[in-house]
Amino acid sequence: MAHADYHCCAICDRKISYGGFSATTKEQICSECVANLAEKGVIVHDVPELIEWIIKEDPLKVATILRDAGFRFCYYYNPVDEIVEKKIGHLITKNDDRTFMLKDNKTKET
Repeated sequence: MAHADYHCCAICDRKISYGGFSATTKEQICSECVANLAEKGVIVHDVPELIEWIIKEDPLKVATILRDAGFRFCYYYNPVDEIVEKKIGHLITKNDDRTFMLKDNKTKET
């Protein structure tokens, strides 16, 4: 998880760059996560495109791809986590153990 004074990635929540008092929460996607998504056939260049993809795609597919790409919820409020929670909150948890709930309610450790 990124700290409050760093810009953090919309997918992995890791630090992207120092932002000081102007740091943003999940308003950018790091190059590693852009590449991870692209490997799975998801081409997004920015957060609005990411949110659009999350909204339009099948929930189970979104959950699987985000989990495989290293998705982490952030401690701070942001629109990416809000839409993920709304769309696939029943499929992906906020737990740090990154347990992923499969459709049949079995858990799979990542």
